[in-house]
Amino acid sequence: MSYAEFQAHWEQAASAQYDGYLALPAPALIAHAQARRYGQHYQLWRAIATRATLTEAGYVLLGVLRRDDPYLVRYHAAAALLVLLGPQASDPVDLAAERPSRAANLDAVERILRDRLIAGAAT
Repeated sequence: MSYAEFQAHWEQAASAQYDGYLALPAPALIAHAQARRYGQHYQLWRAIATRATLTEAGYVLLGVLRRDDPYLVRYHAAAALLVLLGPQASDPVDLAAERPSRAANLDAVERILRDRLIAGAAT
């Protein structure tokens, strides 16, 4: 199989997985993340960012980022969280990569998450 064939196969399978996830309600998607049933094509995170609210998924995604899951899982979870948080100065790599600053970056995002949820509850 050539790389082009592999890539076409991957994209087709990822698209099918994404469509399947979009058919699920947000609580079911979040349950997948909590149970570490991430799928094979990293589409769970796109679906969560599309279907869930920050209130529903914010702390679950942050929890995934604090786990010892593989880098790409954390990266895609970070991307979903940042979509839900809105425009941020942070980058998914800053929240997912094994760097000395990762814990501080996660703490900063947790403060933003908490502030957004409190502000949302006040409205």
